[in-house]
Amino acid sequence: MENYSIKNLSQGKKSGLSFSFMIVAYIFISFFGQPIVKAIFGAGSAFTAICSTFSVLAMALTIFLFAKLNQEKNLGFLHLKKCKSRYYVLAIGVSAGMFFGLGFINGVVAELFSQMGLNVNGSNISLRTPLHLFVFSISFAVLPAIFEECFFRGVVYGGLNGVSKICAIVSVSLCFAIYHGSVTQLVYQLIYGAVLCLLFECSNSIIPCMIAHFLNNFTVILIEYLDIFVNLYDPLIICIGLLILAVSVFFIVKEVIRKPKEETGEKIVEFWLPFGAFGSIVCLSLAILSLFAGV
Repeated sequence: MENYSIKNLSQGKKSGLSFSFMIVAYIFISFFGQPIVKAIFGAGSAFTAICSTFSVLAMALTIFLFAKLNQEKNLGFLHLKKCKSRYYVLAIGVSAGMFFGLGFINGVVAELFSQMGLNVNGSNISLRTPLHLFVFSISFAVLPAIFEECFFRGVVYGGLNGVSKICAIVSVSLCFAIYHGSVTQLVYQLIYGAVLCLLFECSNSIIPCMIAHFLNNFTVILIEYLDIFVNLYDPLIICIGLLILAVSVFFIVKEVIRKPKEETGEKIVEFWLPFGAFGSIVCLSLAILSLFAGV
């Protein structure tokens, strides 16, 4: 059996370990936290808002431990720095293009599983007052945008700097997608995760990724609060969205291709075996089991 010493692990293995540790921490916090929150607040909006922050706590803990183990004295490894204004514009384009151009995918997949008799019911968010809008905007848009980008693009993707871009992007995007625990959102999150990795790669900053992530989540919340009907199946809306997305991705990929990346020869298998695979299997298992809940 291979003997692992955390300090001597390759960057790829550290990224895989970080992902799996975060998943385990998330499950642990949820297992003990949900009954406590439910006993205090009941099963209403407060329960949903508070429990949504458990993944954020798991990521914050993992980032802290990652920094300690790597003896990082600042947050430079997260790439929280300013970048050129065009990357912020591209972030807005990515968010709008994904939502309006590919937002229909989740509904199509959900309908497919529903026709198969599987459970595709997600959590319902009740947005009746300005306070609800504020609280859910923080818990479902602001905090995820900050911590998910710090973790997935800063820690996990940043730790795969020595492997090929394609392998790193595909691997991190897959982890990002299955982490959300929804089989119906898997395709959408996979594509979005890849685009965010490309945006990070060309800007060398996670701030544009945070902006795109926030706008995507906040748009859903705001539409629900304002009770606006947006037909994401409308061919015109889809075409306009795809056009915006295509133009944004074109300029992003153009810069990524021109940007040289030093590869150390490290293989992506370093990320997956054994650590990354463990967290991924756990996430996929939970997501698949949720399809049969109540069936």
